[in-house]
Amino acid sequence: MNTFVIYGCSYSYGAGLYYHEWLKDKPDGFRIPKDHDMWVQHSERISSRDHRFREDNRFVGLLSNELGMDFYDYSGVGGNNNQIVGDAIRFVQNNQYNGVTQIENDKVIPRKIEFLLVQLTDPTRGYTEPTSTELREWDKYKSFEEHWDEYLNNLVEKIDTLYEECKKINLKFCLFSMDESIAIKLVDKDYFVPIYFDGIEYHSVDNLKLEKNGILNSNGHSIYTMGKNINVPLFICDELHQYGSRDTHLGINGHKIVKDSIIRKLEEK
Repeated sequence: MNTFVIYGCSYSYGAGLYYHEWLKDKPDGFRIPKDHDMWVQHSERISSRDHRFREDNRFVGLLSNELGMDFYDYSGVGGNNNQIVGDAIRFVQNNQYNGVTQIENDKVIPRKIEFLLVQLTDPTRGYTEPTSTELREWDKYKSFEEHWDEYLNNLVEKIDTLYEECKKINLKFCLFSMDESIAIKLVDKDYFVPIYFDGIEYHSVDNLKLEKNGILNSNGHSIYTMGKNINVPLFICDELHQYGSRDTHLGINGHKIVKDSIIRKLEEK
């Protein structure tokens, strides 16, 4: 069986999807306590049934089922983009893809990896904002905004390096972003996966979120109100807001939208 490889964070892992399994046991009167509204606060209480539901309904599992492929999962919890992309680069450069094998007719043969998929997360993870004193010492001509932009540009260079490494071994590479600030720097890249919904292309999941579920504040900026005024349920808190959920990981519908977007990109390639 051919395979694919996924690098990402808890969005790829499918964190929080098991809430839907819990609802099967308590469809009436179910309420998520405010001090236990995120999956990390009770991850040790997740049963094997909960994990199976998570595996089957996250976009990684949905991709596996639709494509008829197995996968190698390197998505972690709380990862940052430099870590995610750096680990993927090492996977390719260290020839790890050639170490993937399967047993067929009593022989050990290489498994073919069809593509490498990377999910980018919130770029503020792993970013340390310089103090005013540090800015003056480092470069008196740079503002906070310029340092942030430089940080994002360095990440783009790192992603481009990964893409070039994949090209060397004829490995397809695809990448999508949860966050808009890094996505807008990647939209013209060959490997970039836009998020498609209802025939419209969005740069990122956040872009879709604000376009469909955002409301304008007094300054004219679109803001997300977590589970309220929802036109397109994307996150767990959108789907289970009435039960007290504030979990902003992808929900059932969000994972399906991401899966469909990746399939569309793969068909183009």
